[in-house]
Amino acid sequence: DVLIEAEEAYLAHQTQRFEILCQDLRRSGRAGLRLEAALLESRLWFDVNEYARAIAVLTDACALVPEDPRPGSGLSRLALATGNVEHAMRLAAKAVKIDSSDLSSVCSSALAQLEADPRRALEAWRIANALAPDERTIAGFLCSVALAQGKHEEGLVLLERVGQYQSQTSPLSEHPGLLALTRAALQTDSGA
Repeated sequence: DVLIEAEEAYLAHQTQRFEILCQDLRRSGRAGLRLEAALLESRLWFDVNEYARAIAVLTDACALVPEDPRPGSGLSRLALATGNVEHAMRLAAKAVKIDSSDLSSVCSSALAQLEADPRRALEAWRIANALAPDERTIAGFLCSVALAQGKHEEGLVLLERVGQYQSQTSPLSEHPGLLALTRAALQTDSGA
């Protein structure tokens, strides 16, 4: 219940209330609740560019529940956000090793690979897409990477499938990956 209150405070941008609720949650006797509070709190610090605070919270969470890949995945994204691609790759690989079916970890790995070696990113985004085949953001990354590697047919097949699960927030036709992929495929098909 306090976790729900904290999430509501986060969504309402009530930072002070949110921070107090998270501190209460992190003192809980239940490790799972403390972990969820830490993950939520790290999102706030990431959103407001307080990376040092987000890193501290996630580092504590890694020690608290080392068998959960999500804190390491978050640390990987923070490393990537601060330009430390090699560290992001190591953290993401460790998170994926803990649980190769954790979508957050697989996406962190794909994002880091996209920065480090875009050729390897295609396979990582394929894995993420297999875990969440109707997720537009993942499909967009996969399409963009496929386009960059000249795999237009793969991207078009993917987009047709994902189009069946149109997002409630915006139509898939507004997705920049779709537009770029479609243009490239049309140019290729017309012999341009």
